Amino acid sequence: MRESTSHTVVQSSSTLSFALGDRTRELDESIAIIPIVTGEIYRNVVWDAQDVRKPNRVALEAQHDTAIIYHSSGSTGLPKSIATSHAKLLSPIPTGEGVKALTSSPLCHAFASKLTINSMIAGKCMYLTNASIPLTTNTLVEVLRVVLPDVFLTVPYVLKLLAETGDGVDMLRGCRQVVSSGSTLSDDLGERLVQEGVNVETLFAG
Repeated sequence: MRESTSHTVVQSSSTLSFALGDRTRELDESIAIIPIVTGEIYRNVVWDAQDVRKPNRVALEAQHDTAIIYHSSGSTGLPKSIATSHAKLLSPIPTGEGVKALTSSPLCHAFASKLTINSMIAGKCMYLTNASIPLTTNTLVEVLRVVLPDVFLTVPYVLKLLAETGDGVDMLRGCRQVVSSGSTLSDDLGERLVQEGVNVETLFAG
């Protein structure tokens, strides 16, 4: 919070969120905590599509302002804040139009969050794995079998799990595109998947 000079926490109604919010206030009483908007509030709002799409000089000038601050995983040290502008957040991820996408990452993951926003803008069908269910090879294979995504967006750890079984590799091979994000995909795993006929690529690796 201090690194990003943030002073407000938008909090959901989950037990974990309440715990984090309370802990934040204990560390700094000046932090404001507000509840996240619920479906009851925004579900019946009427939008004027023409006004939303109308060019707005103020919006154009603000496109490079920070829209959201993500944070790194902390795998190489203290998590670092990642300030993301409106323009960068709304820039499209090249997965193609009209395709069905699946991501194994939770919405707190920067890439999954950006993908969700992109899918909403493009009217694309997107599935997320259940964050409350452990990611095992069997679970991942079953999810892929049910969804049959055109594009599977995931992380190297998940690809490693799937590469351990023939069924996992078959599911990956059936995707038009497999995109690995987050940490760097190892050369050995990448080359192995390519040799197995999986169309895999790395995006946003660090």
